[in-house]
Amino acid sequence: MLKEILGADVCTKLMFVHAYSGCASTSRIFGIGKKAVFHKLLKSDPLMKACASTFILGNNSSDDISDLGKGLMISLFGGKPDDTLSSLRHVTFSNNVATASVCHP
Repeated sequence: MLKEILGADVCTKLMFVHAYSGCASTSRIFGIGKKAVFHKLLKSDPLMKACASTFILGNNSSDDISDLGKGLMISLFGGKPDDTLSSLRHVTFSNNVATASVCHP
């Protein structure tokens, strides 16, 4: 029944969504839940599909897997394709400091 609703392609990629968004052996992504990752898959996000396919096939280099994973992380946090994790982290931190209502010594 669920396979008929979601489709075979989405169902084969569910294990990637589970592993990437946090499971027993992988920490959860701060501020990003399984729902956000799952919705990217449902919307047929090309980067999400590439990451999930790479995960499922298992015959790619660790560099390819790492690059795709970083790209997906940047996408989940609202970054642009040419951003790096470091630059996105800096922008996020700066925005949080600029909008903070309380200053902790």
